[in-house]
Amino acid sequence: MSVLPLVASVASCFGTAQPIEQTFPACVPDRPPQGPPAGDLERVFAQGPARCNDGSVPAMLVRPASDPAHADDWVLFLQGGNSCVDVDSCRERYCRTGHALMTSSRVPSRERSEGVLTSKPENPFAGWNAAFLHYCSSDQWLGDAEAPVSLDSMWSSYTVRFEGHRVLRQMLDTLDQGVTTDSGKRLPRLSKADHLLFSGSSAGGAGAAFHLDEVAKRYADTRVVGFVDGMMDPDLTAMDPKDRAAAEARQTKFWTRRYETWDAFQVAPCDRSGGSCDDPLFLWGTYIQTPATLRFDLRDPVLSELYTAEDAVPMAQVVRGYASVAKKMAAAKRPDRSVVVTDCALHYAAAEDAGTLATSVKGADGQPVRAVDAAYRLLTTGRATLAVDTPGGKGSRCPAKRRDE
Repeated sequence: MSVLPLVASVASCFGTAQPIEQTFPACVPDRPPQGPPAGDLERVFAQGPARCNDGSVPAMLVRPASDPAHADDWVLFLQGGNSCVDVDSCRERYCRTGHALMTSSRVPSRERSEGVLTSKPENPFAGWNAAFLHYCSSDQWLGDAEAPVSLDSMWSSYTVRFEGHRVLRQMLDTLDQGVTTDSGKRLPRLSKADHLLFSGSSAGGAGAAFHLDEVAKRYADTRVVGFVDGMMDPDLTAMDPKDRAAAEARQTKFWTRRYETWDAFQVAPCDRSGGSCDDPLFLWGTYIQTPATLRFDLRDPVLSELYTAEDAVPMAQVVRGYASVAKKMAAAKRPDRSVVVTDCALHYAAAEDAGTLATSVKGADGQPVRAVDAAYRLLTTGRATLAVDTPGGKGSRCPAKRRDE
C-alpha cells in the first residue's frame, strides 16, 4: 500500500468514517490505455437512488435485437467477479484489480459482446435484445443495505454501499421503460418481452439464482428461464464425516459474514423456508421454482477453494460433493431443470466465447451438448436437457484457454 492510503486509513480512525472513494483516493489503479470505443454493446446508465460501492450511478451495456423474429426476446447477463465483506478485503479490492467492479466509472462507452451475449452466429441467442448488467456492488447482487455500511478495524474505517439487490431492480426499471443508446439505437420495453433468459456467471450466477423467482413474478406474461453458471455448492453429505464438518464450518462462516455485512435480501425468506440455501439440492429442488439451466464443473477451481484453502478439505472430497450434486440432479429428472456438468476445471462458461461456444459435454445419446444450447432449448421449447460428466469420465470438451486460470 502506498503512503497516502495508509495515512488516510489511520486518520479515519479519529473521526467519522468516510466513503471508500474519499478514504483511498490515491490508491485507485491507473486506467489501462484505451483505444477508440468499439463493440456492439453500448453503455446506458440506470438512473435512480441505488448506487455502486463508490456512489456512482450503475451502468449497463446493451444491444437491440438484430433478428426481427426475436424483436421482443431478451437475454440479460449479470456480470460476476467475486465480492468483499470486511475492511481488509474491500480495501484490497478497491485499490487493486477489483476496482472496476466497485464503480461504473470504468465502464466503456462501447464493448464487444461475449459469451451468452455474443453476436456470433454460433450463439442461438445472437439475434436477441441483449443487456450486460455491470457488477459494481461487490455483494453478489444481494445487498439490500439501506445506508452505507461502516467497515472498521483498529487501523482503518470507511463506509461502502452494498446495494446490489437495489441496483438490479433499478436496472430492470430502466429497461422496462425502454432505453436509447448514444448512437440512437432504441431497445423495446423489457416489460413487453415474449422470452427472457435471465443469466449470470460466478457472483452474477448467485444474483441470477436468488432473483430468479422474483424476476419471473415481475414479468408474469413473459416466458422466463434462468441460466446459472459457475455458482453451485457441493453436496456436503457426500463427504467423509471429518471433512464434512470442516466444510460445513467454512461454509457457514463464509456465508454468514457476507449476508450480515450486505443485509442480503434473500436470507430471511430462505431461512424460513424449512431448508438451507447453502444446500444446492434444497435450493434447486424445493426453494427456487422457476425453470432454469444449471451449468457447473466437477473441479471448479474458484468455488472449490472455499473448502480447500489452508488444507481444510481435500480436493478429492470436494469433487465427490460436486459429483453427488450432479448425480442427484440428473436422477431427479425435473422437467424444468436442464443440468450441464463438465469436468474441465472451469469456473465459468457463459461469460466468454470459449466457454459458451467451444465447451460441451456428452449427453445421454453420446452427442455433445453446450450449456447455451440447453438454455435455449428449455426457454424456447420447454424441454429439459441432461448432460453430466463424471470425475475422469472424459465426456467433456474443454476450452484450450480460460480466463479464470
